[in-house]
Amino acid sequence: MTERFVIDLLRDAQQIADATGVCFEVLPYHQATPKSDHVEIRAINADTRTKLLSPPIIINATGAWGDWTLKQLNAESRRLFGGTKGSHFYTLKEELRSAISDDGVYAEAADGRLVFILPLHKGTLIGTTDVPFKDRPENAIADRDEVDYLIEMVNDVVDIQLNRSDVLMTYSGVRPLPYVSSSTTASIPRGHWIESHDDLPMLTLIGGKLTTCRALAEEVCDVVLRRTGQTRRESTFDRRLPGAIDILDDAGVAMELERLSQDYDVSIGQTTYMWQLFGSLTESILEQLKSEDSDRRVIDGLPISRGLVKWIFQHEWVTKLSDLVERRLLLIFETQLTRGALVDLANCLVECGRLNADNVENAVDDCIERLGQTYSYQVK
Repeated sequence: MTERFVIDLLRDAQQIADATGVCFEVLPYHQATPKSDHVEIRAINADTRTKLLSPPIIINATGAWGDWTLKQLNAESRRLFGGTKGSHFYTLKEELRSAISDDGVYAEAADGRLVFILPLHKGTLIGTTDVPFKDRPENAIADRDEVDYLIEMVNDVVDIQLNRSDVLMTYSGVRPLPYVSSSTTASIPRGHWIESHDDLPMLTLIGGKLTTCRALAEEVCDVVLRRTGQTRRESTFDRRLPGAIDILDDAGVAMELERLSQDYDVSIGQTTYMWQLFGSLTESILEQLKSEDSDRRVIDGLPISRGLVKWIFQHEWVTKLSDLVERRLLLIFETQLTRGALVDLANCLVECGRLNADNVENAVDDCIERLGQTYSYQVK
């Protein structure tokens, strides 16, 4: 999923920075406040600043939050974004997964709209809708009508009868599309561009999508480097991410997972889950866990060791329980997520100094409520 893709991009940037002596730092849940000759960086809801910077250029790459970011920075700007909401659902219905096997389906439904049906882990991911959305992007959820529409589209494209009871979870995101006055989403341009601001040394990125993110990044780098009197020396056109250095076919992956299970004395379920998260980095992480004599106890009902959870806290910029559940371990795609598992994960946060022991139950309650409201996911 895109969350793991972003983590791998950050990890790649970290490795490049370490190799070249460039400062690189990720500060989750922070905000920037421009002053006359500098920018203050502080944690959200914190009184004291974390950093004081004087950057030659600020890049506003906050996606569909772009206009809200500009407002927070007191930047003078017309409305730039007019995103649309795209909703999806995930199902473990075996009949559907068997019908598509390991192939993706991209087809036109009866009403002329396009639908994708993609194999993902043990199940199938279905999308997407295209609905105007004016609220803050974090408030986007898949409406009941959208889910019913997607179910109907799948049933129209594939001769299988899905219903709402087959849906494990839903999610929705807002596309960072440019603002246009038209009321039809089809008229909104789907390209990308870079907006300059006169009152601040800042660039705002508008549009863009997963399939063009590296091309857009190179364009932005070219603009920034020209303004600072430099030129780009590298291209990401054929650069592999850290987790994709060694590409194996299905048979090769199966053999590798069995070898890792034997060499590091962990279950095949654990190596399989790690491979889904880390790809070809799995062995190096297992080696680190072994050398550190990490906690081998598993999280309740999940093929994940406590040692691995703590490793993720240390290396993947985790701040909250929701970071771990939704965006690092991707547990919203698993059926066996229980309250006991969430308590175990919260206790790992306590051991890493990220959560007060007295707040474990409240953190778990908040997480369960959020999973239900945002993803229609029911914790067992």
